[in-house]
Amino acid sequence: MEKEIIMGGAQIRELLHEYINKADDRFINLMYAMVQADMKEDDYELSAIHKKY
Repeated sequence: MEKEIIMGGAQIRELLHEYINKADDRFINLMYAMVQADMKEDDYELSAIHKKY
């Protein structure tokens, strides 16, 4: 029987930061699109630069 490893938010953020720093542009664009699809305008305050995308 395999034991499932459950990570907390802080661990996941750290691993994602490491991965993003090494990822290619295709993956960065994919992750950005996923975040954009999940965001609701009321949930976040975006800068003018980010709003133009």
